[in-house]
Amino acid sequence: LLDSPISPYLDASENKSSPDSKKIAYTCKKLKGKEYALSTNSDIYVYDLEKKTTENLTEGMMGYDKYPVFSPDSKKIAWQSMETPGYEADKDRLFVMDLETKEKEYITKDFDQDASNIIWSDDSKMIYFLSGINASFHIYTYNFEQNAFNQITNGAYVINGFAKAGN
Repeated sequence: LLDSPISPYLDASENKSSPDSKKIAYTCKKLKGKEYALSTNSDIYVYDLEKKTTENLTEGMMGYDKYPVFSPDSKKIAWQSMETPGYEADKDRLFVMDLETKEKEYITKDFDQDASNIIWSDDSKMIYFLSGINASFHIYTYNFEQNAFNQITNGAYVINGFAKAGN
């Protein structure tokens, strides 16, 4: 028996269905016993409901891979990824995969901050996320067309969650 979402938090946001209802993405550590307890290598899997197939999107990525989020057009998927196995304070990186070409892009490679709470824009051209800087947490965007980051909020405070509400 395997956990999805994974222990110890069993966070339901580790599992998502695609907007077109054709795929389910889930986080899992397909390990057992002592191996499961000691490993920080979780993976993102996508189950195709029509083909009845499962694909590991993060095979070979050895740290935590969690919180998959499909783009509104169901063509891409984003997730958080830690690189280093066993290092639970590693940078939360933002990855995006094109589900047709299988091309993975490390979005925050040159962005020296964490990325969490990933939310797509309605047109799938931008991602909103939280990131900490100078003891504050703010909302940022990444614009795919401009290949650019933008800090949306400012000030000496911490935003620890947000959601889209219309425009």
